[in-house]
Amino acid sequence: MAKKIFVGNYKGGVGKTTSVYQIGGWMAQEGKRVLLVDLDPQASLSRICTRNDVKGLEKLNYNETLNYAIELYSAYVETKLDRLKLLKKDFENMREYVKDIIKEVKVFKIKESAKFDYIPSTINFKNSRLNDLARKMTANLYNIFSIRFILNDLDCDENYDYIIFDCPPTSNMITHSVFLLSDYYIIPTICDDISADGVPDYIIEIESIYAKYSFNDEVGGLLLDIIVGNKPKLVGVFETIYKNRPGTKNWSKIEQIDKAISQTGVPALISKERNAKYRYSSGDPESINTTYIFKEKIRHLDNRSNDCGIPAKTESGSLHDEYRNISKAIMDILEDDEVNYDKK
Repeated sequence: MAKKIFVGNYKGGVGKTTSVYQIGGWMAQEGKRVLLVDLDPQASLSRICTRNDVKGLEKLNYNETLNYAIELYSAYVETKLDRLKLLKKDFENMREYVKDIIKEVKVFKIKESAKFDYIPSTINFKNSRLNDLARKMTANLYNIFSIRFILNDLDCDENYDYIIFDCPPTSNMITHSVFLLSDYYIIPTICDDISADGVPDYIIEIESIYAKYSFNDEVGGLLLDIIVGNKPKLVGVFETIYKNRPGTKNWSKIEQIDKAISQTGVPALISKERNAKYRYSSGDPESINTTYIFKEKIRHLDNRSNDCGIPAKTESGSLHDEYRNISKAIMDILEDDEVNYDKK
């Protein structure tokens, strides 16, 4: 059963897409079968993944994109699906129509047993960008299950160890559907005053969305439990675009965010005692010991002219060593969670 993880933050420019690609790539390097799903209307992740593909993103046929799959399944939901069929799990399998949307990332070599694939989105179709489709999906609340149906028909749970969603900094029916189908979520952030409010707000929003659909008469209760299951677990928060601050200023920013998150009352896997070794601690007699923040941080290596920079590496589709340790920590925490507290 694939572990489904969304990576998100309502603050833009914090390295979400870069983090999705780099973490997924390092997981594949470790021999895991990884699928990336691009939910951002700008299709930035798709551009990175097609970097060494002769066809390229612009030349993809309509039926090779997530846009097409969402439009197809939305039409199915609106014309052929009702509550009785949902309760009976009586769904039509449309794999034949969407089998071409999964593509291989062809940038670097991985073990024979591993996979590094992606589902691209595109900006090439007028009135069918992902934000357009998300708006249309609101016509039928059962569209909240569309992406789950797509992944089920493609046997993604059986074919992958990890499915990672690159979520845009927006709240719409597509992102809500991914919040509901995911097992876990991770928040990359910049440590600043804005994030001290933004990160806990994002966590509260996820809790609210799950509650919203749980208590909705059309999809809530038994139906949501049958198709969706439990709400996603927060894995933890990690700092991107890290800039060294003199003295103890790093501590104060990190402590501010950590305390703000703790006030939400939402637990995180990294908060568990067995995961203490992955948490940030300043290592000083007057140190702070966080509950939600990874000790691994992504430095602000913004050189775009050579391979030392994270942007240059990512834009070429290559992996950067800066993400190696955080990727390993995430895998260790998730695999430990599966062993000890297997999710429904």
